[in-house]
Amino acid sequence: MNELLRLIAGPLAFTLEPGRFRFVNSSTGRSFGDARITLESAVLRLDLVRDRSQVSARLQPTVGPSDDWFWIGVFRRVLDGDRPGSDELDAGGVDFLRRWLDVLEERAATDAGRSELVEDLIRARAERAEELFG
Repeated sequence: MNELLRLIAGPLAFTLEPGRFRFVNSSTGRSFGDARITLESAVLRLDLVRDRSQVSARLQPTVGPSDDWFWIGVFRRVLDGDRPGSDELDAGGVDFLRRWLDVLEERAATDAGRSELVEDLIRARAERAEELFG
């Protein structure tokens, strides 16, 4: 949990600027230091996950199925054309969030924008799965 909190207080501090995200949930696991922190804005949820010493991030619109999350690598593919090898929240992932978070929130704010974004994400997720697993 401490690693996630340091990440939020440090490189991801921009997410907690006034009017941005707020803490809505957190949990810790019994092994490996696993933990999760969920932040939410008016239109997006950001889930920071520490699983077996790897920190990753996933996002979803606040409107729509609550079980359909998209890993940051899928967002990077759709918006940046980047194809990271993993969904680890590394310096590139943090930089991506810093550069694209406003655009993501704008797209998720309207029904049409959100629908188009989710369709793009579903398509990219399927393409990625095909590349990885055939």
